[in-house]
Amino acid sequence: MQNASRIALATLVLAQAVCLPAQNSPFLDSLLHTLPIFRDSIAPKLESFELQVLYRPLYGADSGRTQRWQVDPERYYYPASTVKLPVAALALEQIHLMGVVGLTSDSPMSVDSVRTPQSSSRERIGAPGQLATVGGHVRDIAAVSSNEAYNRLYEWLGQRYINEALHRRGYRTKIIHRLDVTGFDSTENRFLPPVTFRHAVTGDTVLYRGAAFAKTPYREPRTHAVKGTSYYSYALKETIDEPFDMSGKNFLGLEDLTDVVQSIVAPETVDPAKRFALDSADRAMLVRALRTPPRGSDNPGDRDKPDGYVKFLYYGGAGAFEAGGPVIYNKVGDAYGTLTDAALFEDPATGRRFMLAATMLVNGNGVFNDGNYEYETIGFPFLAALGRAAFERIH
Repeated sequence: MQNASRIALATLVLAQAVCLPAQNSPFLDSLLHTLPIFRDSIAPKLESFELQVLYRPLYGADSGRTQRWQVDPERYYYPASTVKLPVAALALEQIHLMGVVGLTSDSPMSVDSVRTPQSSSRERIGAPGQLATVGGHVRDIAAVSSNEAYNRLYEWLGQRYINEALHRRGYRTKIIHRLDVTGFDSTENRFLPPVTFRHAVTGDTVLYRGAAFAKTPYREPRTHAVKGTSYYSYALKETIDEPFDMSGKNFLGLEDLTDVVQSIVAPETVDPAKRFALDSADRAMLVRALRTPPRGSDNPGDRDKPDGYVKFLYYGGAGAFEAGGPVIYNKVGDAYGTLTDAALFEDPATGRRFMLAATMLVNGNGVFNDGNYEYETIGFPFLAALGRAAFERIH
């Protein structure tokens, strides 16, 4: 009986080792299993949720040591709005590096249309009478994750510049299309409209970039880019009984996204090669914007959203900021049933900081693009619980 017990124990240990790969952090595994929603709703069918979690303390003896749970840089997930943050940082950086007299992040920016389906832009979206600027677009990306703001910055920088600038820093990205706008296929997303910057006081042109075309297509193959059992086609107005192929969409891995957030908010804690060359005032503006709730935006069109609107970790995308709660600098994304958040948490009481990031798929029926996802029942509650549990460990 004693030998049988030993065999049974060895079998149990082996089974646990199989369920928990060697690269998985015991800390994160323990943290996740304290969450009832993880134990009851996610763990029983873990593979379907494609969950990845990353934690990195920025204090104490383990400062900078990354802990991962199911993080796989080769496994594709749809990054949605998270790609907006590196594009925003690059736009501010480009303003600084160009050194054009009279060109600042507050210079009025206009975009012209020279081919279908391009559109013109002069005013800041949601703020009639306010001229569009790089700074305004960046703040709208931070406050409410504006698609329009991102699209205009994409149209200025272009996919070639965006990806090459990020690749030089070691970020393995594929940012190749606009967001939430119809008519742009893979070819049209390579065409850039003319962009003009004017002096904020005189109105004189200080920079003009004519229409352009990106000759280099960007391909970053990943596993699991073909998902689900079927997808809904709005063009055909019917469900197509084939898996949904995402291989032609944007890509930004969870760890790279985390590094981007950290490099902006706490550049002194990352390798200098990963940092963005931002003007000190522009960096301060971006950092401040990443923690400011929509009601604090200088754009009236942003102010009708709750404080937690773009704070999935801890707040679950809703609710008011809590007194004594964490200060959160982050970027979220949600689309096609995928929720992602990468955040720097700061405890106002102790000054301790840590990075926490997670991405997950909540698409129980396996049909993509049908709008039927478990955001409210599983996704947001889980991310809120995860953020709170992580913060309570250091608070």
